[in-house]
Amino acid sequence: MRLIAFALACCGSLWAQAANATYSPGAETGRVVGKPYSAAQVTHTMQTLANGSHIDRTVTNLVWQDDQGRFRMETTDNRRRVVIQDMVAQLIYSIDMEHKTARKSAMMPVREAQKIAGDVSPVEEARATARRTPNEMVEDLGSQSINGVSALGVRVTTTIPIGAIGNDQELKSVSERWYSNDIHALVKTVTTDPRSGIHTYELTDIVRSAPDPSLFQVPPGITVTTVEDGLLPKEQ
Repeated sequence: MRLIAFALACCGSLWAQAANATYSPGAETGRVVGKPYSAAQVTHTMQTLANGSHIDRTVTNLVWQDDQGRFRMETTDNRRRVVIQDMVAQLIYSIDMEHKTARKSAMMPVREAQKIAGDVSPVEEARATARRTPNEMVEDLGSQSINGVSALGVRVTTTIPIGAIGNDQELKSVSERWYSNDIHALVKTVTTDPRSGIHTYELTDIVRSAPDPSLFQVPPGITVTTVEDGLLPKEQ
């Protein structure tokens, strides 16, 4: 659904891992209003390789959303990178805190950025996808509280028939997703695939209060360069 195409382009592999599980607010649904929060995004990968060795890796990012739909994600590793998505100004800032540089780019056309996001039904979205995709089974998991917020769950089982990708046995991958309209965010996913292992994502330490407004501004001392896209002026 929504994370985060802009982060993939700007911030490298850590963002790519996060993108497998979550999405950037407003990228498809419109601007999120009146649902501020802060939290930690925890992505965990477990994979067994053909030689019997294992990959077990956890990546944690920090996220904030204000009541006007501005969104910030920050890595917690030594390189410390930040992405600010400003749905109000329709701008994205990708900030390298180590080198004190930032890239500024336009986000999307005005008509899309100004659309106010409504509630999301993960079950209906999954069923709509399944109608276009063969061999998918959708299960409604109902509602439950996850880390202090109410969330709607869906489980999608995808079957790969024998011979479809050269496989001599039927393969099944299972993806479970929990979405909270309380904060307009994906709060948990668990994906199990015999080809790639187990990938989990969870939004933890959720605090439902307005973050400091300064978090959605480029810090002082950062050199900002505009990405050439025809929508923004060349000079700052």
